[in-house]
Amino acid sequence: MHQALDAGLTRVERGAWDGSAVAANASRRRWLNAERLQQRWHQLTVARHDDAQGDPPAEVPAWMAKTPRSRTAQYERYRQAQEHLAGLQAAHQHDSPSERRAPDTIVVSTGDPEAALGVDKDHVCRPLDTLQTVREVDSPLILGDDVFAQATDAGTLPPMLERIEQLTGRRLQEVLVDSGSGTGVDIALCAQEEVTLYGPWKANDVSAPKATPLFTKAQCQWLPELATSRCPAGQVLKRVGRETCARSGGREEVVVRYGVKGPTCHACPLRPQCTTSQKGGRSIRRSEHEEVILAHQAWMATEEAKAVYRLRGQTIEIVFADFKEHRGLRRFSGRGRARARMELALEVLVHNLLVLHRFSNQQHDVQETNSKLENIAA
Repeated sequence: MHQALDAGLTRVERGAWDGSAVAANASRRRWLNAERLQQRWHQLTVARHDDAQGDPPAEVPAWMAKTPRSRTAQYERYRQAQEHLAGLQAAHQHDSPSERRAPDTIVVSTGDPEAALGVDKDHVCRPLDTLQTVREVDSPLILGDDVFAQATDAGTLPPMLERIEQLTGRRLQEVLVDSGSGTGVDIALCAQEEVTLYGPWKANDVSAPKATPLFTKAQCQWLPELATSRCPAGQVLKRVGRETCARSGGREEVVVRYGVKGPTCHACPLRPQCTTSQKGGRSIRRSEHEEVILAHQAWMATEEAKAVYRLRGQTIEIVFADFKEHRGLRRFSGRGRARARMELALEVLVHNLLVLHRFSNQQHDVQETNSKLENIAA
């Protein structure tokens, strides 16, 4: 990257960011809950005790490794699986009661305990890692890369910006993101860091509009002096609650709810266009980053922002197509996030070296052509 900077190939100003799920090096069937993991852990501990005494284990089930050395590696993976499963169970307790599941349904992969369980592009549920890349818009260089043990892109933008600064010594000025990838927390962070973010707010280009759309939050007038909103019918919404929502990456976002009582809404002539609730009235939620979000929406509605955003698809999507189709990166070769990061880093290194090599050859050809022209002119 520093060679590319010195050669003038990149200025590290504008990049397109996106991620793609890649299968981890683990079985898509061998998942264990806490009870079964504890049972196998006990059997493996007994077998390793026999190995230490120099005696063959009394029982070697089909799932257990067959040699003392391989059982030692399996023991380490099971230890990681126990720690990871304990973390998943602790995090699950912070979910809302409506989203909580039975403890025995929380499972972990023993082949790659760090991998997340999710659905890949082929609609197969399996252990996954998400590779993230940021490619420069004005050159084919990949400015940053990383692998995250999760099945989505949520919460990966801030660490990717730090990764680029670590690799290049510079911070991006503009970032192009996928539709709906940027959250309110991400938009506020970019505004704080003076990074221009390009990307629709919670939009999907292929989604069809509803047949009978209801009034949106944008159609409610915000009253700064009263710190509340007024609905299209003229009713002032009262504050009815405040909650702190957990976001990916350990982040939090404060959301305030405003609403109107049910009888007031039921008597309103605009009720069919405003709410479908049969008992309560209309309510809206306002983020602590609402002002920044509205400013971002207004910015993305301009022709300038739309023109820049059109460059995203043709810039970043070709990276994943090249990695998966031409370099065979549809499944990681090593187990664990450290080996997956190393594999992706080598792929990116090869890509950037080829880009730099081609650029150097082009510069050499230009110099030779200019030299020939000068000789002819002389």
